[in-house]
Parts: sequence; C-alpha cells; structure tokens
Amino acid sequence: MLSVATGSKMLSRSYQLKHSLFATFAVLLVAGIMISLGIWQLERADEKTRLMATWEEHGALKAIKLDDIEIGDNSLYRHVLVTGHFEPNYFLLNNQFRQGKVGFDVISPLRLANGGRVLVNRGWISASQNITDLPKVETPEQNVQLVGRLNLLPSVGYKLKYIDTPGWPKLVQYLDAKLLANWFDAKIVAQIIQLDAAQDYGFNREWPGFSTHPEKHQAYALQWFLMATVLLTSYIFFSIKKVVGSKNGESKSLIS
Repeated sequence: MLSVATGSKMLSRSYQLKHSLFATFAVLLVAGIMISLGIWQLERADEKTRLMATWEEHGALKAIKLDDIEIGDNSLYRHVLVTGHFEPNYFLLNNQFRQGKVGFDVISPLRLANGGRVLVNRGWISASQNITDLPKVETPEQNVQLVGRLNLLPSVGYKLKYIDTPGWPKLVQYLDAKLLANWFDAKIVAQIIQLDAAQDYGFNREWPGFSTHPEKHQAYALQWFLMATVLLTSYIFFSIKKVVGSKNGESKSLIS
C-alpha cells in the first residue's frame, strides 16, 4: 500500500482485482485449452522420439520371415522376408509427393500361403495431368519372394468417410482395418511392407523419412505455453483496479 499526503489529508492507495465471473471463466477456459495443446505437443514429441529410436534400432537388424514375427511394436520397422503372389487389384494412395511432383503410391495385396493378406507398398508413380486418368501398373502373376520394411498403415489426421466406386484400382487417402474389410474376407496383416529398393516389381522407392521431428513438436508446445502465459498475464494486468482512500474514510477508485 502506498500513502501520500494531499493538503491536510493523508491518502492511501491500494490495488484490487476487478473482474467479471464470465470473463474469468472464458479466460481460464481458453488458457486451459492452450496448455492442453502444449502438453499434447510434448506427448507427440516423446512419441516421435521413441519411433525414431525404434527406426534406427530395428533397421539395423537382419531380415526375418514374416511368419516368425508377431505384428506389433516389436515388428514395426523390421525388415521382413515374405513369399506369396500379388493379387491383380491394387490401391493408389493419393496425394503423394516426390521432388515436388504429385503422384500415387502403388499398394498391392500379397496373398500368403495361410490365405491371409499383407499389403505391399511397391513405390511411387507420377500422376497424369488428367486427375481422373488413373495409371495402370503391371503386376506379376507368379509366386514372388520379397524383402521389405514393415511400417504403419498409411493414415491421415482427419479421416473423411470413404465413398467406394466400382472397379479397380481404388483411389484412397488412407487404409485401415475397417476400410480393408470392405474388400477382403481374409485376415489382413495390420502393418504394411515398404518394398526395398533392390527388389523387383517396384517403382520409385525413395521412401520419405519422418515428416516432423521432436524439435518441431517441442517448438509448438512452447508457443502454446507462451500464449497461455501472455493471456493470463494480460487479463490480470487489465483487471487491476486502483483504489485511493483517505484516512477519514473517504475513498475514490480509479481503473488503471
């Protein structure tokens, strides 16, 4: 409290926090959302760190037969050896870019000896100028033996409802177990094989690395935390009410 003399009166000056319940609730809600988003970005950074470590660790291991490995975290990014024959139908994963050019990843189902299927990403091909003109690719009919690297099924942040169209190839933005059940009654391996560059039956296989690194998520988290701090600090600052009162009980308030 600050006291000042004015004529014959002694004035005291203090500060109070003036706010409305609605404004406080709104500010706390927005700040809470910002903090939650920051925490979410930190979690994404930790997840990306773990995935990159798994990529390096599993990538250094020798190829193993697909039948000898349980599909899950321990199989992710492992090199696997698989035998089967390609089905003639295939998927075109849309909006894939290589060196600034748009195209498709060609994904073919490989029928296994046990009757199951595993999806094989055979690589990238460019799109024609006419977007409705889907490319035709050759698929071997004989049994093949392939080596590739297991990866997650292609996904997107927000999945729109897929509208199926007659005929093949199928143009898709993502693939998951629910979507694959529309076309296959057999069991589908829950990870996809990215065909190694040295293997036959493929196309451009300059596989892109991780789209974002942990440092980027950490920077996003810092931005969210800073915005929450600025919001709360500004709200408190502009809510301070300056109160001036005299010793004889008179008072006067000013909004700073």
